[in-house]
Amino acid sequence: MAPRWAYCGGAVVSSVVVLCLVLDPYVLSDDHPIGLRHFTDYPVYVGGGRAFLQGEDIYDISIPTGDISLPFTYPPFAALLFAALSPLPLTFGAIALVILNVLLILWVVSIAWQACVGASRAAAWSWTLVVSPLVLLTEPVVDTITFGQINIILLAFVIADTCVPRLRGATLLGIPSGVLTGVATSIKLTPAVFGLYFLLRRDWKGLGWMAASTVGCTALAAFIRPDLSAQYWGTTLGSPERIGNLAYATNQSWQGVLSRSGIGEARWLWGGLVVVSIVIIAAAMRGQIVRGNVVSAVALNGLIALVCSPVAWTHHWVWAIVLILPMVLRPPIAFGTVLGLALGVALIIRPHWLASPGDPYEVVWSHWPVSNSYVLLAMVIAIVAAFWPQLFAQEPERTKQQ
Repeated sequence: MAPRWAYCGGAVVSSVVVLCLVLDPYVLSDDHPIGLRHFTDYPVYVGGGRAFLQGEDIYDISIPTGDISLPFTYPPFAALLFAALSPLPLTFGAIALVILNVLLILWVVSIAWQACVGASRAAAWSWTLVVSPLVLLTEPVVDTITFGQINIILLAFVIADTCVPRLRGATLLGIPSGVLTGVATSIKLTPAVFGLYFLLRRDWKGLGWMAASTVGCTALAAFIRPDLSAQYWGTTLGSPERIGNLAYATNQSWQGVLSRSGIGEARWLWGGLVVVSIVIIAAAMRGQIVRGNVVSAVALNGLIALVCSPVAWTHHWVWAIVLILPMVLRPPIAFGTVLGLALGVALIIRPHWLASPGDPYEVVWSHWPVSNSYVLLAMVIAIVAAFWPQLFAQEPERTKQQ
């Protein structure tokens, strides 16, 4: 249990951090529909959901948000869920999303803390509050909050599906393991990579529930709006340029690395990097699964969704926070602490912005390692873990039980 002054202080500082993120004069703007210049994605979610209900073609329109307009890029099932938000005032929904994101990322950290050190729920929460200011200052969390993103919600779905059952001996709310990951996949396709976790564990039941959940949610959206489903799966999905310029500094994926290097898309090279990365990460995951480590295995799996996706904006990198914890909590070897802290520092100082402060598209070879720090650090961790599974903390015996 952390000292009372420590976790109370952490809670106070975290509250100040969140208020500064939301109320910073740089962020506030009278022109934005909810008063937040950078809170750009939430209005797009709501607008997409409203257009879904009204029978509009959500993939052929741009939705106004602040002084710009953005396309809706999520699958039809996501639009169906977002439709439930359309009756809410934008400001109310935005504030609720901020609170939910903060609570969920702290819950995820507490779950990982419990699993890695065998702490009680109360002790894990007390230490989570101690480190909460650092967690909330990382770029993935800051960007998720200030852009009004849902990455932390999807992260929590997968953690609830994979880590909670192994930690507490029961699934969350009795929902079969795999279902929530399937729902997350239907909302945003990248969680589909976590099927590899169930596959490597030979958890056929969990894999089956994940597949059934994904198909069921996708079919529901297709039943309501078959036209949108045909368009999304037929044409929209193959157009990553809808998401933005792949060379932008915050696209921390292999495709972003190649685009910033001046090579361009280079699909054959990108495909090779993706295959090699999956093999390395799968080997690292297998080492953790053999040792009975759930948190590190799932966190490593998350790297596939990041480095192998054509687009992985920095707010997608919330998985890196989960990856850090098993390396710095009771590390078996000091090298794990060094790598974990290096990744943690990178998430806070955002090296890619230091490499191109004036132009996020700038390509300078001398800055290459700095501008691609997330990808390079993640792959170093995966490579080391593939050969030395002891890089991550050994989870106590009681957290390994099914």
